[in-house]
Amino acid sequence: MKRLLAGASIGLVVLLAVLLSWPGPIDPVAWEPEPDRGLVGGFAEPLAMEQARRIELGQAPEDVALGPDGALYTGLLDGRIIRFNPVSGQQTLFADTGGRPLGMQFDAGGRLIVADAARGLLAVSTEGSIAVLVDSHNGQRLGLIDDLDIADDGTIWFSSATQRFPLGNYLLDFLEGRATGLLLAHDPATGQTRVALDGLRFANGVALPCRESR
Repeated sequence: MKRLLAGASIGLVVLLAVLLSWPGPIDPVAWEPEPDRGLVGGFAEPLAMEQARRIELGQAPEDVALGPDGALYTGLLDGRIIRFNPVSGQQTLFADTGGRPLGMQFDAGGRLIVADAARGLLAVSTEGSIAVLVDSHNGQRLGLIDDLDIADDGTIWFSSATQRFPLGNYLLDFLEGRATGLLLAHDPATGQTRVALDGLRFANGVALPCRESR
């Protein structure tokens, strides 16, 4: 028994030494979250959801955008963007980015602007052709492009959730706790892009004030 315990102790010491010296993909820092306020105020459950019905759209739909044609659009895990009728649920393929379309919104010209985690900020024409608007800044490839919103003047505000990890390893960003996310602004008229905010922790959603309050 003593030999068994001694062997187990040595094994644990060796394992601990290996874990402490093993090079890992993350370099974590501490983060203290704010207290959970619960489902109150703006976080209260809306009663209208009781009348909601489920529409099956495929694997992992992300954002939903209302098109000028009255249809709804969403991106799927396999790179497809589908158009669907909110009443009948009928679906058709609109485009395939070949990446991972996340946030999306139509601009004033009828183009679907897409934050694609793998390919960057994209513009999809009404015929479904795809153009890359932004995939790098100052010579550096942008990380996980996540969400966007479009201002009245046409400026596209979009986020890079993390500059450290791709979408497939996004959980490592949470474990690491480093603030490498960005908020960027792209001017379609000039093609110029600037960093508006940096040092953000997993910059996920982007939302401008409602048009009525601007």
